[in-house]
Amino acid sequence: MLILVGESGAGKSTFIKAMGCSENYFEISGQVKKDLEVRGLPVNHDSVQPILHQNYSENPYWQVPSILAALQDKKYLILDGPRSLPEVKRLKELCPNVLIAKIETSTSNRSRRLKTRDRIDLSAFNRIEEDETHVTGLKEIIKMADVTISNNGSINKLRKIARKVHSLLD
Repeated sequence: MLILVGESGAGKSTFIKAMGCSENYFEISGQVKKDLEVRGLPVNHDSVQPILHQNYSENPYWQVPSILAALQDKKYLILDGPRSLPEVKRLKELCPNVLIAKIETSTSNRSRRLKTRDRIDLSAFNRIEEDETHVTGLKEIIKMADVTISNNGSINKLRKIARKVHSLLD
């Protein structure tokens, strides 16, 4: 299992798309986003984060069974964006070949990307930063990273790295 971690806007989803292996992909916020879409509600940080936080507060391992089910019968699984330290620790206990890769970029790059992608303003970016620093376990998960992938260069450079990682997994 490859666990991709990084702050919002670092390039985790872009990296996964560049790998070209959507059948081996599990997005932590995926089910919450689908539920919001079905209910006709907006899908953004302010709608997703509180639901994830509530679910993880009630059970820090609530997604582990779904993650393990997604891994079943696959050579590997790419886990996108975990925000629960106990969940990541449990996955490392249950799956002996877990690699945690941190995708990082500058704060200004992240802010610009989120402004473009999610149409957020500075206030929303600051809320995201606050949540990732004080509400989720992201900072501690990032410290667990085995490798770091820098995303301060061109999109082509990131795609080249992603293709290389994909070739190593296959």
